[in-house]
Amino acid sequence: MKSIKYLCYVLIALSCPLVMAIYHANGRDETDLIVKKIYDALNPAGVFVSFHGGLTHERTGPDRMLLGMILDELMGWGCMIDQGFIADSMLQAGFKSVRSRTLETDWGPMDLDVGRK
Repeated sequence: MKSIKYLCYVLIALSCPLVMAIYHANGRDETDLIVKKIYDALNPAGVFVSFHGGLTHERTGPDRMLLGMILDELMGWGCMIDQGFIADSMLQAGFKSVRSRTLETDWGPMDLDVGRK
């Protein structure tokens, strides 16, 4: 019987729409499981990068980001995540190093989270 070699990735990157879609469709617990699957799919020196918006100030900011999504949030369809959510999921999944930085963009502050296996 031949052994099957599994493909392991060096880099997996997610951007804002995909991060929000995963969270909206699955909630926090399922999102943690998806981040764990990403961890498992990386090779031993792999890196996971996530670039997304994150709500701050008890989900009342940043203004530019929240105003664009306020109706969805009020109707219970919100898919905005709290700042630090993805970084926390990375740590729970087992990433040895997680670095986060907030970058100012034209559409508001965005979080860049980088997890190293």
